[in-house]
Amino acid sequence: MNFTLILSLLFLSGILSAWEFKDPQPERTIELSTAKMPANVMEVVLPENYPVAQLAAGELQKYLSEATRQNIPLVKTPTGRALSLIVGDNTLLRQAGMNPDSLPDQGFFIRRIGNQIFIAGLDSKTDNPANNKWSMWFDRGTISGVYDFLERFAGCRFYFPGRLGTIVPKNTDFALPEKINIIDRPDFISRKTSKYLGKSWYDTQKEYNGITGENLQILRNRLETYEIPCNHGLAQWQYGSRFEKTHPEYFALMPDGRRYHSPTLPMTTHLCFSSGLKEQIYQDAKGYLTGRPSSEYGLKHWNINGAYGRSIYNIMPQDWFYVCCCPGCQKLFGSKDRQYITHPDHFQKISNGLWKFTADIANRLKTEGVKGYITQMSYLPYHRVPQVDLPDNLLVMAAAAGPWKNGRQAAALQKEDDQRLADWNKKLKKRVWIWTYSYKYSSKYHYEALPEICPRAIGHYYQDRTQWIFGAYHAGPSEDSFLYTYLNWYIFSKVCWDNSIDVEKTLEEHHRMMFGAKAAVPMKKFYDLLEDLWVNGVVCRTVETALGPEVIRPSQKEIWEKIYTAQKLSQLSDQMKQAVELSSGIEKERVLLMKKDLLDPLIQARQNFYSQESAYQNRYAELPARIVLKNCKVPRTVLHTEVEVSQDDKNLKIVFTCPEPDMKNLKSQPQPRDGKIWGDSTVEVILAADDARSRYYHFMANPSGSLYDSECTIRIGKVFTNKAWNGKIRVIPELGPDFWKLTMIIPKDELGLAGKAQIPANFCRTRVLKTMKAGNEEFFMWTPLAQGADYHNVERFGILLASGKAPEGNLLKNGSFTQINQWLSHLPIDWDRWLEKGAGSGQKISMDKEIFVSGGSSLRLQNIDGSRISSGQTVQGKADTAYRLSFFMRTQGVNTTKRPNGGAGVYIHAGSNQYSVVKPLLNGDNEWRFYEYTFRTSADNGKIIIGLWNWFADGEVWFDDVQLREVK
Repeated sequence: MNFTLILSLLFLSGILSAWEFKDPQPERTIELSTAKMPANVMEVVLPENYPVAQLAAGELQKYLSEATRQNIPLVKTPTGRALSLIVGDNTLLRQAGMNPDSLPDQGFFIRRIGNQIFIAGLDSKTDNPANNKWSMWFDRGTISGVYDFLERFAGCRFYFPGRLGTIVPKNTDFALPEKINIIDRPDFISRKTSKYLGKSWYDTQKEYNGITGENLQILRNRLETYEIPCNHGLAQWQYGSRFEKTHPEYFALMPDGRRYHSPTLPMTTHLCFSSGLKEQIYQDAKGYLTGRPSSEYGLKHWNINGAYGRSIYNIMPQDWFYVCCCPGCQKLFGSKDRQYITHPDHFQKISNGLWKFTADIANRLKTEGVKGYITQMSYLPYHRVPQVDLPDNLLVMAAAAGPWKNGRQAAALQKEDDQRLADWNKKLKKRVWIWTYSYKYSSKYHYEALPEICPRAIGHYYQDRTQWIFGAYHAGPSEDSFLYTYLNWYIFSKVCWDNSIDVEKTLEEHHRMMFGAKAAVPMKKFYDLLEDLWVNGVVCRTVETALGPEVIRPSQKEIWEKIYTAQKLSQLSDQMKQAVELSSGIEKERVLLMKKDLLDPLIQARQNFYSQESAYQNRYAELPARIVLKNCKVPRTVLHTEVEVSQDDKNLKIVFTCPEPDMKNLKSQPQPRDGKIWGDSTVEVILAADDARSRYYHFMANPSGSLYDSECTIRIGKVFTNKAWNGKIRVIPELGPDFWKLTMIIPKDELGLAGKAQIPANFCRTRVLKTMKAGNEEFFMWTPLAQGADYHNVERFGILLASGKAPEGNLLKNGSFTQINQWLSHLPIDWDRWLEKGAGSGQKISMDKEIFVSGGSSLRLQNIDGSRISSGQTVQGKADTAYRLSFFMRTQGVNTTKRPNGGAGVYIHAGSNQYSVVKPLLNGDNEWRFYEYTFRTSADNGKIIIGLWNWFADGEVWFDDVQLREVK
């Protein structure tokens, strides 16, 4: 499950009584007379000034005053001279016969009695919304009631916090029904979305009365006030630290005799379900549900991720379930290790075993008279409905692919998903709740500029499944622009509160109220097209995995050449242009905001893609070749891993030389062919067998000389691996005092490479030490601009030239900055330098052998504010001729305070023509980026001067792989 547990130390406070599961909710009461009375004079009354009611009263006063143009006062007691809007839980409310304790779960009253209107729900009297509690989990029914009042009677809409996202229609003839009797509550008791995890809020204002924008959005969307925990509860109870010394048998046995409890193992810790731990799990659950202090069980606290309200206790196993290899667990589950990944026929037996274990705990609690509920998730590999009886004190959550499986191409998969929900309902004789997986970043590809706008798919998905579910966690944190998801979350919250809303009318209302009646027409087309591209283009293919449902993502090439094509972006641009022209005032501001956040980054990303493509297309290595691998996890490559590639008539010979200062802790174990060596230090060779790069061979070896190899095929965007394929590969390891080498001899005929002039390839190293914790591994590869261990991204492979030459050579000398000046060893040859303030001033030009793109070094310019620094080279070209300059550039701490036009860039003097390549000049911190610029020399002069510079700004600038070629 792709979820970060941020709140390991929180526990809900203020829980006064045990929670009871009630589904469905009682019918809502909405009684409004058609006759209305003018509300010309109003007052907001706040008899008890606790924080929740204080916020609710303040919001009511603010927006009702703005809507009616009245100056509505906030008072402590009714004056008798105005229509009194009495807010919160107080004596007046109870004297009027209303008790919030009698309300349905998370409900509220809005009731008119004469000249008084009461708005109240069940509230926490201690929690302060401005404390920004995680997910705003506290009772706050009055706040929900106030927002309902403002929406229902004043026509306000709260699409997102801030002036542009809040709609307050003006109504100077404001009137209210003579009869108002509302008892409302959500249809779904569970209504959760992921937190906004973006780098920056969309607006300069980030807090509103001390409440963060994302938390105010939770309040206004009326999301859940508590969570029913079902999030790997068994990983929350610290069994590792509690029992690793006294009861090692509690942990899953591995084939090599180790127990699955180590920080070096992924998704640790996993348990032995046939050991005495079962009794401990039961006692922990009983202790919590009967109100015992956590200290009695060796715990500092009862973790909110695994328990709630002394009423719910979760015993879901750790993520990426590992089946203990002991005889008892093999009998229980009919499997071991993670065999189920390749043996889906094991699913039913694993489900039977895990759910029997769960039922045993729940049944024993009932037998011993312990009130409360056990929660468990239907989650791969125990997602199948079990062939065991389940008690009624068990609540089940189901992992479901969610709205993104709702596209045109996913009908069959969705049908299978829905059948599982129906089967669970039949088994339990009650509804379940679901965790859906709408993770934009759950794969190796990162789509920062693609708006995941899909409110229609979200709304209809949850509406269409109300017969099976009582709630949902719509998982998938927004990690870029908040505006990519605001409308998704708005529609989700509206459907969860009232399953019967008209999604289409709600969307039409959004477009009209946000952008005006005229601009609403093109903006509707704009939003609809963005949704279609996302749902039916990017995320229409989903598969089940051991970490939950996962989307098969299209490649970057598919994204820009088949989905977000030039034609589609032209349509979006035309729609936005029409909306700008048809809007005015604040509505035009909103249109322009959406242009800035939704459209402009999309256009720029497409341009960047085609620019970056050139960076990869020009990556050649003529054999024999020497290649230096770049650390693709951190900017600095301290250890230079060198790869020498050569060939004869029959074989490719590839020699890795891996510097290693800590050889004694080098992680490597001898393994049989195709053994599990991917946890060791390894080197890898990946060779594409066809020009389309749809089939490739993968070779991996560790310092012990153990080899893993496979044949891989790419179909429908997914890699299918044939591990049974074994090539006639020779592996020769060598261990030195501070390095290790590995040589691979690969027959070309066997791979179909004999006679091929060009071979797409990647070379990689993973550095793992025995002392490293999981996640601290280092990754190195040939591919430039890569992040993380994205070794198999075939689009980013370089090209080995087995015969022939690379495209016509670089006109610049030493453009990779690998050749050293023999007199000044910190400088490259062939490049001039100019320091305005001179040596010793803080200005410096040097070669950097730790931060580079290729070749093992780059050029670094260090400058001081207000001064100029540059390095350049002059080439005699042809007059009136087109040339293309390309280069990689990176900046850190570039900042100018003395000149407004300062920054880092590249200039070109081409005869009498002059060009500035980087516009605007770079400031701040910028990771490596590829630039390409085509220019023309003047008609009378072919002399070309290339200048790499930082003008009037301090900080550091790096350049690498600078190339100049004639355009033919």
